[in-house]
Amino acid sequence: MDSISPKNNPLRIGTLVLKNPLVLAPMAGFTDLPCRIMSRRFGASLAFTEMISAPGLLYNSKRTFEMLQSTEEDRPLGIQLFGSEPKSLATAAKICEEHGADLIDLNCGCPVRKVVKQYAGSALMGDPNRMVEIIHSMVEAVKVPVTIKIRSGRDEDSINILEIAEKIKHLGLSAITLHPRTAAIPYSSKPRWDLIKELKAIVPFPVLGSGGLITDQDVANMINNTGVDGAMLARGALGHPWLFDTSMRRLRGETSIIKPSLPQRVELMKEHLSMMIPLYGEEIANRLFRAHSLYYVSGWPQATWLRGNLNQVSHYSQLCSLLDQYIKEYNNSDNTEALDS
Repeated sequence: MDSISPKNNPLRIGTLVLKNPLVLAPMAGFTDLPCRIMSRRFGASLAFTEMISAPGLLYNSKRTFEMLQSTEEDRPLGIQLFGSEPKSLATAAKICEEHGADLIDLNCGCPVRKVVKQYAGSALMGDPNRMVEIIHSMVEAVKVPVTIKIRSGRDEDSINILEIAEKIKHLGLSAITLHPRTAAIPYSSKPRWDLIKELKAIVPFPVLGSGGLITDQDVANMINNTGVDGAMLARGALGHPWLFDTSMRRLRGETSIIKPSLPQRVELMKEHLSMMIPLYGEEIANRLFRAHSLYYVSGWPQATWLRGNLNQVSHYSQLCSLLDQYIKEYNNSDNTEALDS
C-alpha cells in the first residue's frame, strides 16, 4: 500500500515514512534552513529546500551549494531540482543524494519567466516526452524517492495534467504534488481541487495537493473533499508556521484550536531571525528576514505602521526593541482587534 489515510497520520512516499501528511513546499527566497526548522517545530513532516538549479550544481556554484545546508533537526529533507536536460538532472540528483537528500523532487510547474526560458519548470508541461525522459533518468540515478510537483497546465486552453499522468504513472515515481492552477494564472485563480481528485484516481502512488491553502480549514477541506494523500503548504505557512499544527488538529476533528497569541508570535519572529544570523551575518540576515516579517505581522493591529518600521530594521536588537515596544503599546491600549490567522 503506497499511502495511508491522512486521518491515520503517517504518509508513505517510497521508502520514506512521514509522521503526518503535511509538508512544507519549496519556495524561492524563503525555505532556507531556519524557515524549515520553524515549520518542523510545528509539525511539518517533510520540508524542502528552495528550488535548486541542476546546472548550478554541475557548475559547482557556491551559492547553489549553500542552499543545500542542513542539520540533523532538518530531517527528512526534500530537495527540489529544476532543469531541462535528462543527463544533467540525473547527475544533479546524485549530487543531492550525496549531500543528504531524503527525497528529490522535479519542478514541473514553476511559472517564473527565467525558469521557463530555460525550458524548465512549467515549460516541461508543453513537452511531456522530455518530462518522461527526465523522470526516467532521475529515478534510475538515485536510490531515494523521486517525486514531481506540477500544475494543471500551461494555461486554461492546455490543461493536460491528466494526460501527463497517464504517461508518467509507471516510471517509478514515488509521489506527485499537484498545484491545480495553470502557469499562466499561478496564484490568483481558484484552484481546481476536482483535478486533484481525478489525478488520485489515475496514479498508483500518493498524491499531494497544493494551492490556496491559507488556513487550517482550507487544508482540511482540500484533503477531505478530494481524498488526497497529503497537502503541501506554501504561502499559507509563511509567517504562520503553526499552520501545520492547527491543520493536523483540524484533520483530527478538534473543534477548539488555539493559535499562538500576539506576544508568542513576537517571540517566534525573534527566534527565526536569530537562527538566520549565524548563516548570513547580521546585516544580510536582517535584510532577508524582512520578507518573512511581512507575513508574520499580516492581520496584526496597526500592521501597516509596523511593516513600515520593520523594513527599516538592520540589527537584531532593533527588531527586539521595536516588537517589545509594539507589544507594550498593544497591551496598554483598548485594542480588541482579533488576529485573523
